[in-house]
Formats: sequence, C-alpha cells, structure tokens
Amino acid sequence: MKLVVTRILKGYNIALIKLPPYTAIEITEFGSPAELELAVLVNDTRTINYCRVANSGASLLFLGFQCHDMPEPEDSGTPVLQGGKVIGMMTSTILDTCMGIAVSSKILRSL
Repeated sequence: MKLVVTRILKGYNIALIKLPPYTAIEITEFGSPAELELAVLVNDTRTINYCRVANSGASLLFLGFQCHDMPEPEDSGTPVLQGGKVIGMMTSTILDTCMGIAVSSKILRSL
C-alpha cells in the first residue's frame, strides 16, 4: 500500500502518514509511564514481555531488557505498553548494555 508521509520528526526517527479513508485501525489509549515498572512491546510479528522503564524524561523513555530478548532493528516503531496503554514508541537499542530508547507518550500525544 502506498501512503503519504505528512510529517517527519527527524529528532525522534518518526514519520507520520495519512491513512486512506475508512481504514480499519485499532485505537489504543495513551498512558503515562511508571518508572521501574514492567512494560511490554507488541507488534504484528512478536512480543517482548520483559521490558522495564528505567527512566522517563520529558521526551524519551529509557528501557531495560533481558539481554537474550532484545528488540531487533525491525522493531523500531513498536508500541511500548503498560496496563494496556501506550506509554511510548520504540526507537533504538544499545546492545552492549541491553537498554533501549523510546519516544515518550508525552511527545506522541502532541502529534
């Protein structure tokens, strides 16, 4: 499917797209991250059940993973959930520390 990119946020590695009318989508509510609590990453191909919010700043979340179950490059853009609500969107990983960075729901809400 070809889609139109309406905005690129280079600082967050996010491209916004315009969906065609009547596209079937599922809306997930935004939540606020709880530090030191577990979260889950869920996309259409996999789920990472162990993810801990190590720190949440004004625009980024810093996440800790089990080193044997790290997000892959294709997991960029995966929602980060706590309590069934989106608290962020995965953007990158730091393999040698088993950490990851996600764009916070505070930023996503403003889009």
